Amino acid sequence: MHGAEEAVARAYAEKAPRYAPELYERALQSLAQGKALIEEGRYGEGEQALSLARWHAARSLVKAREEIEEALRRDLEQKALEKKVKVAPPAPREPAVVSAPKVLPKKIIEPITQYRVLEGDTLWNIAIKPEVYGDALLWPLLYRANRDQIKDPREVFKDQIFVIPRELGDAAMEAARQEALLSDIFPP
Repeated sequence: MHGAEEAVARAYAEKAPRYAPELYERALQSLAQGKALIEEGRYGEGEQALSLARWHAARSLVKAREEIEEALRRDLEQKALEKKVKVAPPAPREPAVVSAPKVLPKKIIEPITQYRVLEGDTLWNIAIKPEVYGDALLWPLLYRANRDQIKDPREVFKDQIFVIPRELGDAAMEAARQEALLSDIFPP
């Protein structure tokens, strides 16, 4: 739960409510839903909602940064027109680092090579686990590596043991993210 709250706080600090209000609102709703489900004892569904909250928060943060960069570019172009001077677009900047109000010691998480499916798990919330990939959009990697056990990526079963591919390049991971974004299997 802490990770989802931290992701929403980072998005807030980066002005996501102003520049990416719809995505930020989805993050807030998913966070609230996840908390409520966990309080009801529905941990699998709660974790899935919290994963979705983290994902929406990350998307809102990226969108906010893009909108801010675009506004800055337009402002520079306007000033250049006023001065009748052509100005190059601003150089990409390093992402801002926002500290959480309370810094907790980081737990070192060792990547795993196998995962036993729990009640309520989906490929989506398995992929977002820090010991798996820490990124819900990498669920297609799990699906491809375990096709012998998975007939429908929407349906996995308790006690299945999945292989977690590790020797992946950036291109394979980016391709998996694009596949996930283009699919209608999991929520955007």
